[in-house]
Amino acid sequence: MTVPWLIDEDAAHDGVAGAEAIGITDTSTLSSCTMESDQLAKLAAQRATPTQSYFLLSWTLTQSTLEVLGLGDSILDLANQADPALYTSLSPALSTNTYPNILFIDNFQNDGQMVDLAMTINTNYAL
Repeated sequence: MTVPWLIDEDAAHDGVAGAEAIGITDTSTLSSCTMESDQLAKLAAQRATPTQSYFLLSWTLTQSTLEVLGLGDSILDLANQADPALYTSLSPALSTNTYPNILFIDNFQNDGQMVDLAMTINTNYAL
């Protein structure tokens, strides 16, 4: 999906760029299962060796039209549904060859879990 203002040249000079410009892939789904399998498959395919380009793991769900209008789950609600699977599903997909360079989530909680996950990746896989 391309959003015109994200690739506007004037906006790009202000530090705003579309996902296509910086190689970010997004799932754009309402389903945690679909997002999880999609992102893990993209991680395996696009980051099979540490010499390949950076990989941004986008662990986010997309609101439906009704949710955007306030008639359903908020982005924070969706994040609370998706985030717990990150801690259990990502570990089996990690190796010293395959790991995300950037973790992208909605609703960061300052409870130490995400920091622990990032530090585990840096310490054990990104050697």
